[in-house]
Amino acid sequence: MCVAGKFSSFGGWNDCFECASGTYSLAGAGECTSCEAGKSSSPGSFSCEDCAAGEYGDGGPCATCPQGTYSPPASTSCTTCQVGRYSAGAGQGTCTLCGLGKYLDSTGAVAETQCKVCDIGKYNDIPGLGTTCPDCQKGKFAAATGYVLCKDCITGAYASQEGSEECTQCEVGKHSQVTGSETCNDCAAGTFTDYRGAVVCTFCSGGKYSGEGASVCLDCGQGTYSNPGSTSCDTCEHTQGFVAKGEGNNECVYCGPGEHADLPTHECKPCIHGKYSVGGVNECLDCESGKFNLNDGASSCSPCEPGSVPNGGIGATGCTQCTAGKYAAFGAAACSDCNGEGQYSDTVGASNCKTASAGHKPKADSTGGLMTSEEQCAAGKYSTGAAEDCTSCGSGETSDAGAAGCRTCATCGLGKYQIAECTADAETQCGDCVAGKASMGGAVSECNFCDGPGEYSEPMASVCKTAPAGYKPTVTGDDGLKAGIEMCLKNTFSIGAGDDCTNCAEGGHSNPGESSCDQCLTGKYYDEPTNSCQLCPKNTFSISGATDINGCEDCPAGGHSQPGSGYCDQCLTGKYYDEPTNSCQLCPKNTFSITGATDSNGCTPCATGEYSLEGSGYCQTCPQYMEYDETTANCVCLASFTRVDDSTCTCKAGETLMGTTCEPCEKAKWKAEDGVTSCSLCSSTLEDSITEDFGSTSAKDCKCPKGTYDDGKGKCEVVKDGMDDTAFGMCLENVTVDPGFWRVNSDSTDVRECHVSEACTGGNSTNYCREGHTGPYCDLCVDGWTKDPLMLCKSCENSIVDVIMTVVVLVLIAAVLGSLIYISKKKSRNPEEHRKKVKRFKNGGKIIFAGAQITASLPSVIPTIDLPNNVKETLKAASILNIDVFNMVSVGCWAGSVNYYEKALLTTLTIIAICGVLILVGQLVKKHRSKCFTSAIAITYLVLPTVTTKIFGLFPCDELDDGSEMLRKDYTISCQDDDREFWETYGKAMVGVFPVGVISMYGFLLWSKRAKLKKPVEQRLEDEEITPLLFLWEPYKPEFWYWEVIETGRRLMMTGVLSTIKPGSFPQLVAGLMMNILYFGLLCLACPYNDNRDNSIAVLSTLQIIVIFIASMLMHASKLFSEDGYDAEVMGVLLIVSQAIIIVLFLAWAFYQKDNMSTSSNGMAIKSLKDQKKKKKKKYTTTAEGDSEGLGLELVEKGEGGTNQIHLEGSDGSRPKANAVRPNSSFTAFKNKNLVAGGRGKGSSEKRIENAASKGTSAAQKRSQFVKTSSVSSSFSANEDVWIEHNCEEGGRKGETYYHQPSTGKTVWERPGTGAHIKLFQGSKKKTKEKMNDKEEGGGEVVEMTDVGVDIGLGSRTNSVFSATNPMAKKGGEQINAGFRQEGGESEKWEATEDEDGNQYWYDESSGRATWSDKSQS
Repeated sequence: MCVAGKFSSFGGWNDCFECASGTYSLAGAGECTSCEAGKSSSPGSFSCEDCAAGEYGDGGPCATCPQGTYSPPASTSCTTCQVGRYSAGAGQGTCTLCGLGKYLDSTGAVAETQCKVCDIGKYNDIPGLGTTCPDCQKGKFAAATGYVLCKDCITGAYASQEGSEECTQCEVGKHSQVTGSETCNDCAAGTFTDYRGAVVCTFCSGGKYSGEGASVCLDCGQGTYSNPGSTSCDTCEHTQGFVAKGEGNNECVYCGPGEHADLPTHECKPCIHGKYSVGGVNECLDCESGKFNLNDGASSCSPCEPGSVPNGGIGATGCTQCTAGKYAAFGAAACSDCNGEGQYSDTVGASNCKTASAGHKPKADSTGGLMTSEEQCAAGKYSTGAAEDCTSCGSGETSDAGAAGCRTCATCGLGKYQIAECTADAETQCGDCVAGKASMGGAVSECNFCDGPGEYSEPMASVCKTAPAGYKPTVTGDDGLKAGIEMCLKNTFSIGAGDDCTNCAEGGHSNPGESSCDQCLTGKYYDEPTNSCQLCPKNTFSISGATDINGCEDCPAGGHSQPGSGYCDQCLTGKYYDEPTNSCQLCPKNTFSITGATDSNGCTPCATGEYSLEGSGYCQTCPQYMEYDETTANCVCLASFTRVDDSTCTCKAGETLMGTTCEPCEKAKWKAEDGVTSCSLCSSTLEDSITEDFGSTSAKDCKCPKGTYDDGKGKCEVVKDGMDDTAFGMCLENVTVDPGFWRVNSDSTDVRECHVSEACTGGNSTNYCREGHTGPYCDLCVDGWTKDPLMLCKSCENSIVDVIMTVVVLVLIAAVLGSLIYISKKKSRNPEEHRKKVKRFKNGGKIIFAGAQITASLPSVIPTIDLPNNVKETLKAASILNIDVFNMVSVGCWAGSVNYYEKALLTTLTIIAICGVLILVGQLVKKHRSKCFTSAIAITYLVLPTVTTKIFGLFPCDELDDGSEMLRKDYTISCQDDDREFWETYGKAMVGVFPVGVISMYGFLLWSKRAKLKKPVEQRLEDEEITPLLFLWEPYKPEFWYWEVIETGRRLMMTGVLSTIKPGSFPQLVAGLMMNILYFGLLCLACPYNDNRDNSIAVLSTLQIIVIFIASMLMHASKLFSEDGYDAEVMGVLLIVSQAIIIVLFLAWAFYQKDNMSTSSNGMAIKSLKDQKKKKKKKYTTTAEGDSEGLGLELVEKGEGGTNQIHLEGSDGSRPKANAVRPNSSFTAFKNKNLVAGGRGKGSSEKRIENAASKGTSAAQKRSQFVKTSSVSSSFSANEDVWIEHNCEEGGRKGETYYHQPSTGKTVWERPGTGAHIKLFQGSKKKTKEKMNDKEEGGGEVVEMTDVGVDIGLGSRTNSVFSATNPMAKKGGEQINAGFRQEGGESEKWEATEDEDGNQYWYDESSGRATWSDKSQS
């Protein structure tokens, strides 16, 4: 029966067949069953398995779904990817959804690239969208393809259609204050917007109006006006004297006094003469009768001055004076005749008539109509005045002409009496009346007695007087004449006209001379002590006089009185009774009393928001936004409000009403007018702008915030690198450029970092350059200035000083170099040591120079390098090492303008000429050939970095944003000039001559002499053929003969290639750092210099350059500190000290070299013996250092610490009888006694055996020491540590290397890790010389030995070892063992010496050998 997975239609085991793929069978099956659809099987299966995801099956093997389809597990077919999905590879279990912002409207997509990006105006935020991306909703837009979500329209814009690609700015007359607007709203009536994209509408200003959706406010017509925000204009009431001339009036003009409102012209016109107005009228009034108006614009008519009358009736325009004989009073309408009794007028313009004076009468004019003058009365007549005519005197009277009256004959005057009558020729005689008598004069013959009641008289009295009240007559003489008066006594009185005084009645009183006795009146009482009436005290009263103080009654409650009151007061409205002053006082401000208050507390305070004046009976309320001010006793504006007029307060410009107070407009808003309207957004005029402070009053205050600038296109842009981000309100024209940056003009947004940061002072003007600098990047010098080594322009006066100092420094350097050359050639007691010191100084100095030259060139290669100022000054001083005459000498001051092309031409041709002359001299003068050639190489070495920098500077151009393209090294040179192609070609040619040519020359010269350069150091120095190249190879180990090419390449990369990268850029700094790190790694791995001191100096010098780059990158990247701050100064000191340390170490090592065990023969011997003595076993070890070339055989083991050790043993295991090691010699002894190489021969204990590398052996002799291979194998058969290397010559591994150990018979294919390895060469029979040692990976030293025949020339020096490849070679019949010489020829002087442990050993100074054996008998 067949097992499961097989079948047999015959039923036997031998006839079972394996089920095919896609079928299966159970045990004993006669046939295989096909797998169900979606399943499959491998051949020989007993069941079917589901097809994996990405596969399908139809009963046969599962097939992979192709691209564009997918299938889940157990699928019978592949399903085409639906819309919105794709399948990038075959065998996918699912289709990948197209990403956001994409769609796919076809099926079966095979790549993500088939997913279509949503078109402009559409979006998709659902993965796997299978239909076209939906349109952006109204109010949103998609400006580019592939939007995931549409963006809301900003305020001031809208999208009214679905699928908008961009938002439309609101049309003029519309606005949108919210984002995502579908439409813009019409500006409300009274507002407008005259630009597209408005966020808010602006109120129409006064004098304008608008309807809804206005793009502009219309001016009010003539005769109308409007307030801000008006929807229509109001008509001015011209009948009340209001007009509005022209259009756009925000108020009506009131026609004041003397004016009237003229409707046709809508102007206030002045009243014409003869008319007037008091203001507020549309017509002027005529002057009334009796008044006139002479001028236009009169507010009233005036009456004529007295004596004149109007020259017309109503509407008179002037006055006319009255003629003589007439008059006019003030304001008279007409002149009147002077025709009254006794009247006349003798002047023109009389205001009244005159009256004829006494003794005169009026006189008519010539016409006899008007009285124009007066005339005297004739004698015998008189006039008392104001009479129309004169009156004749009566009988007994007489008068003179012009008399005012007639006089009678003279009579006695008053107080006199007639003694005799008058006659025609004499006047009447009169006498005087005595006191007590009186006479009226006249013809009386005597005076009358004053004898009536109370009468009296004085002398010459005309009448008797009556004693006044309070007095009585005084009687004098016996005749009883009353000649005077006297005062009534106290408490008596006289009412006058009485001869006696009357006593006061009871209760009355009087003072002397009183006319009556007093009864105290209302408010008073009689005071006996003073005999007078006194005032009743305050708060008392008496209706009638009181007889004493007790008669003054007290005031009732609430009443009060002043002293002497006849009644008590009650305080009235607005007052209160004040006890201290005993009076009614006014209630204070902001209080009131409806009826009089009894005290101050009775004055009621006003309610909040009300006020009252002092003494008020009620409180008043101030208008809106006002409050009562006690100081001014007026309503004043509330805090934050401002007064517009007497009754109106509002928010001033720059403020808006917030609640109950005026608050300043927020930043980014402004308001230009007074009022309580909202503030306008700055973004409506300048996008993203704000105001610097709150409360801005003008759109001009809207400026770009810090960190942005106005691009002049209505938007604030973020500042570029190099623009000041701390200034507010910058426009593109006045952008403040940071120090160290520059732009081509004030319209440029391309701000660039200056090559020399100190040259650019920045600022917001068009001149961003430091004094003396100009041009692009401030990289050019103005006339009279030239550049210093740090590329800063200096005045030629200062530069001349620099030139002098440079010359002085060069002279000093030349003096130092001359001294060193003199010292190097001076004979010394120890010439060898002197030579070594000079060599150390020269090689170390070369390293120091190369590093310093690279460091000093950094400011010119990387002009914007960020370093502390003190380091920059140091580099400036060190720039002399670059040997650039254009920096040393201020060429710009001496030779005028020398551009970069000319400098490059002069530099390259000068060097070519100098080197050409040296080589030509060397060819002509053979004895100086070597020196001339060396000098030429040295010159190329010294100036190559500087020249290379100059050459590479010919290529980079800089395109400025004004379209110009300038040479980066000299911005006076345009790269668009016609000669540009020539200079590029010249530069390429010079690249071939200098950087490429010189380094290629170095490489070729060294490569051609590489065989000689690989010789030991001392041998190379003796080879005259390579001496001219001494400058290139002397410092380096033989195996690094090519290192000068690497070093020169490093210098060229750091000076030339690095300068082609954008100056001062971060990539330039990184490139410089990486170059030095790479060289640093190579230097540490190779250690190419002969002297370890030089390796150390080179490593430190490179490390110091790396530190400078790292410091510069730190300062450049993070600006951790300024170039002249404390941190920078300290960092600078550390960098300068690090440079100085390298120089100090160099000088110290150059003139002082501590002896060590590897260079002292005596020390070597001592160390050898000590090492032997320290061995616990009888195996002695010494260190073999120095040159091991030329050994016939060297067996070397790798000991602890990596030191090569040579084992010396005697044949019996005792201390070896071979003598001690000499410098640069290697010895090996083995246990077997048949020593050939490195040991001593059998039975030759008296012979001293030395290696061929002993002192005195020439280089040629060293190379000739070989051992025949056949003797080697037998010699080392007993040494268990020796492996011999063979090449397999046949079999499957033919050509491979294997290793055989004769002592054990072992053979291995891989190099053993320990032990000595010997490589055998059969070689040819040619006369060749082969290097004996080679260092191979993975093991110890390998000694290469070659049989080259027997014809090698034998030696010539005394006591020198000569070797022939055939050990049977003979000289003078004596057999010579290969690689050794026999004892003899040189005397020995052994001296007993003790080591530091007190052990005695013997030392031979002549040979440098040491031994423990007693040599006292030697």
